[in-house]
Amino acid sequence: AHAVVVVDADPRSLVARANAFEAALGSGVRYLEERVTSVACELGATGDARARTLAVLAEQFARVVLKQGLETPAAGSADLAGAPSR
Repeated sequence: AHAVVVVDADPRSLVARANAFEAALGSGVRYLEERVTSVACELGATGDARARTLAVLAEQFARVVLKQGLETPAAGSADLAGAPSR
């Protein structure tokens, strides 16, 4: 099983591109539009969905890292929230 968090991309466009990719591979995999949404769609496209989602995900990730004892001196939880997006 797998999951992807779609923040502010157009779900229809993503499904079309993913299906074209799978077709080019000859994989037979098809993604269904009705099974894909985005955070922006669910929030009503408030404009700051990307920033809000990044902040929440960074906070939750930092909690997991701290709980698991994975924090290193070079990358503390405060650093995670301010990490540049790629």
